[in-house]
Amino acid sequence: MYYTKYNMNQPNIAPGTPVATPVPNPKKKQLFIAGGIIIGIILIVEIIWARAYMKNLSQKNAPPQTDTGVRQITPSPTPKPKRLAQGRQEFSVSSRDATKGPQFSSIVIDPYDPRVGASQSMSIAVTDKLPITSVSVTVTTDKGKKTYPMKLTSGEAINGVWEGTWNVEDTHDITYTATFTARDSTNTDTVTLTIR
Repeated sequence: MYYTKYNMNQPNIAPGTPVATPVPNPKKKQLFIAGGIIIGIILIVEIIWARAYMKNLSQKNAPPQTDTGVRQITPSPTPKPKRLAQGRQEFSVSSRDATKGPQFSSIVIDPYDPRVGASQSMSIAVTDKLPITSVSVTVTTDKGKKTYPMKLTSGEAINGVWEGTWNVEDTHDITYTATFTARDSTNTDTVTLTIR
């Protein structure tokens, strides 16, 4: 849009000659602002897209992770084993019922805290109204258990001491028990000594 302005001071144009001068258009200004806003929005969208693309690309290049279904749990620190007495140790046993089956009165372990590969012996005194037919001991250690037969070394089958000797094959830092089992012709009885 133009409006007419009469020239009064411009050289080369006769005074009083009308001169066309452009009038500022408010719609153009609004279009310019709108265009700037649109360009700004496009730039922001491009930056967000580029970040998402780079993150996705880095995840694709990462080594694959396989879910085996097993959850990793950080174990608690293994407790420090309690200190055991050294050498030969003797224990008294109180039997429950003197009228039924084998009855135990004392246990001897030598050595009480053996190292792996060392020889160890255990003995137990057993009495019964019937002759004892067998005595054994099951030693439970850190990695499992093993049963050893015992032999009558003194006394008689109705009142004697039974003993077994073996080489130690496993550590006993956490678990260490000895379960003695005595049998006669009709009854079986057990006693467990929990060391650790």
